Amino acid sequence: MRNCFVSLTGTATTVPSTSQCEGKILQSEDFRRFAFKELKRATMNFWPDGLLSDGHFGSVHKGWVNEATFAPASWGTGMPITVKKLNQGSVQGHMEWLAEVKYLGQLSHPNLVKLLGYCNEDRSQCLLVYEFMPQGSLENHLVRSICLISNLLLAFK
Repeated sequence: MRNCFVSLTGTATTVPSTSQCEGKILQSEDFRRFAFKELKRATMNFWPDGLLSDGHFGSVHKGWVNEATFAPASWGTGMPITVKKLNQGSVQGHMEWLAEVKYLGQLSHPNLVKLLGYCNEDRSQCLLVYEFMPQGSLENHLVRSICLISNLLLAFK
């Protein structure tokens, strides 16, 4: 069984298993635990056309849920969501996943994307569910701006 945390010095440490760590995840009415089958239906079985990105953490898919119940909805109806699916076997990714669940699930700020919930069934499926940002992330806008400025500077040389 994978540990929740790894020592920064690289030495092995004995720490609680994920199921023990999960007990420390605070629940609220605005933050919920999703079943994997719900997220599978909401993303149309992680349909390739719904893939938004694929990075070191894993893949990011668009899905749809009922705004009131958060039950899976038909594609294009209800509330759009973003589902981050952790790559299996990624220890660093699992640490990030657990930190996001434990801390971002409790935060609410107009300048932060809202973490709606999570899923981690049978240790092989670790997912995060966010509100969908139709304009993309701040990181994407900043990178795009930096590239534009760099290109302009190069053009003036």
